[in-house]
Amino acid sequence: MYIYTMLTKSELTTQYILETVAPIFNKNGYAATSMSDITTATGLTKGAIYGNFKNKEELAIAAFKYTVKNLMSRIAKHLELSDSPIQKLFLITDFYRNYYDYSKQLGGCPVLNIGVDANNK
Repeated sequence: MYIYTMLTKSELTTQYILETVAPIFNKNGYAATSMSDITTATGLTKGAIYGNFKNKEELAIAAFKYTVKNLMSRIAKHLELSDSPIQKLFLITDFYRNYYDYSKQLGGCPVLNIGVDANNK
């Protein structure tokens, strides 16, 4: 038996903001992403953004976590193709064989991008 919960308007807005700005932060980095970029991309006011996130830093961290969570769920889904432990190792390399095409949609590899962004502060 599944229990379905409806997301509140605030939760839907938060999800929308993350889905929209995660690729922007990933591609441009924290310092190069302005609140103007965020409001333009989302179509929301600064007040709506700050109503869901305390500040730009909290939004950037949430966006990074969102992107990495999506990446990890994609890897996990790919690993479901086999129950064999050795085959799962091969599936990891198989996933990364096509990783460039996937990460290109994200604006690059989120782990590498956050490392570069942190190094440039």
